[in-house]
Amino acid sequence: MSNNLQDDRPWHDLDARLGKLRPKEPKLQKNMGMQRQCEHDLVVRVVEDYKPSIYVELGSGNGILLERVKKAMPDTRVIGFECKPVKKVVDQCEKLGIDFRSQDVLGDGGKLLGKQMEEFIEECCGPIVVYTDNGNKPMELGIVSEHMRPGDICGSHDFSGPNWAGFVSFLKRRNFATMKRYEPYILEHLCLQRFWMKQEEPVSEHPCDRFEG
Repeated sequence: MSNNLQDDRPWHDLDARLGKLRPKEPKLQKNMGMQRQCEHDLVVRVVEDYKPSIYVELGSGNGILLERVKKAMPDTRVIGFECKPVKKVVDQCEKLGIDFRSQDVLGDGGKLLGKQMEEFIEECCGPIVVYTDNGNKPMELGIVSEHMRPGDICGSHDFSGPNWAGFVSFLKRRNFATMKRYEPYILEHLCLQRFWMKQEEPVSEHPCDRFEG
């Protein structure tokens, strides 16, 4: 698929079921299971559309999203990080060919994660997608985005608050543009899901970048 960000079809045109959940409906806010399902659906859609060589997930929890990505894209190298993963989850992921790592990615200030990103990028023959659903998302994306190339994608879930505008500005200074075909998806009150793509040239403001939580 082309990396052309001019393809600005609303994300709900890509998946009718997700489109029905676009408004802040009370039932949606109360149903965490449905929210998580929809979050995972959109991540899988991004991976299917852009067919990355490597998918990296920071904060993999029970490994469900890792498994979905691997099953959707068997040829993609799938790597997950979790601070204290359950051995049963790690074993199940390894059976599927998933590289599940026990690591506190910010434990050393992100130095090891930065080196790992350099290694991932070096071995990539296509785009890389990094998704974070961990604790300090701005810091994590700040580390990985430093090493990403034009055409690479980073994404995050569950962010809000007064630092939002500053974080978006930070990504823009690194030439990351909001992916218009995956407009911010409202999972719950002030909780969003967003994807950005690294560009060759500086980017302009996207209307959604003005959201400040």
